[in-house]
Amino acid sequence: MYLSPEIDCGELVAERSFRPPEDGSAMDNEFDPWMRASLLVEVLQRLVTEGHLAGRPQPQTNELPYYVIHPVLKHLTILQTGSGEQAP
Repeated sequence: MYLSPEIDCGELVAERSFRPPEDGSAMDNEFDPWMRASLLVEVLQRLVTEGHLAGRPQPQTNELPYYVIHPVLKHLTILQTGSGEQAP
């Protein structure tokens, strides 16, 4: 995402979906950093090859931006997607 004066409002230069890991306990220390690094490598390779990054506007929504996921929500998500357990 390109920077803009407002938080989380710059143009997108890339986005990618990932399947959640089978082992949800590795989310913070392994999977999340790997996702970020993987996309960053793709973006940098494109920048080297093309010499620029074409941005596109972010989709407009009425939702407020979330900067950091709440720890309880993150834990519930990990329980549901990673280990097969159901969150309460």
